Amino acid sequence: MTEPRPFRAAGRLVDFMRQADEPGLINFAAGVPGLDSLPTEELQAAFMRAFSHDGAKMFAYHHPEGDHALREQLAARLQTRGAKVRGPELVTVTGCTQGVQLLISILIKPGDIVAVEAPAYYGMLEVLSVAGAKVLPLPITGPDGIDLDATEELLTRWKPRALIVCAALSNPSGVTIPESKRPRLVEICRKNGVRLIEDDKRAAERAPAHISERGDFDHAPLDVSLHFLWLQHVVQSIVKRPKIRPRVYPLRR
Repeated sequence: MTEPRPFRAAGRLVDFMRQADEPGLINFAAGVPGLDSLPTEELQAAFMRAFSHDGAKMFAYHHPEGDHALREQLAARLQTRGAKVRGPELVTVTGCTQGVQLLISILIKPGDIVAVEAPAYYGMLEVLSVAGAKVLPLPITGPDGIDLDATEELLTRWKPRALIVCAALSNPSGVTIPESKRPRLVEICRKNGVRLIEDDKRAAERAPAHISERGDFDHAPLDVSLHFLWLQHVVQSIVKRPKIRPRVYPLRR
């Protein structure tokens, strides 16, 4: 029987990452592309343009929620995917692990249940371990990801505080939840009052619609309006609720 249980990390992801520069070793723990695939010339040109425009200001501290121009550009990009979001509603973070940690520290107390895909990203499990959460595994049953019938049964029974899911190219399984299944997943979470956190860091590689673009979460039984959570910029919708906002900024410093 699938039931929630504490997760105790046997090792640290940072220890795995220390192996990343070993010659001849391909480290899948990092989940990053090969260096030879990076557009180095384009990145260099972009940096030089930015430096010629902003000069030394590039190296100064920016607004606590992130650079204004960057957030506006991110909002514009997300709007092309149907997301109803503006730049001031976004908060940028240094990576998906920090974004997950921020959300978990705000939403989850020791002993709370969090549902995750199984297998799930090890760094996220490590964050849940530190938070003292109980992990409810939702087994991935094939290339379409988690079984929604089993998911509905488990969420109805255990009422977890949140469900964290990687909808596109999940790490480490590589599965993608079909768009046809996503509206039902949103509805299952809505019905059970489960906060749906989407890790969508692979959006640039494969760009189906966000899970949480499927429906208006403004009226869902949640403390935080989760229109979507893009974990490169994960805390975005939290700033829409004043009672949450003061808890986010001190944690980012």
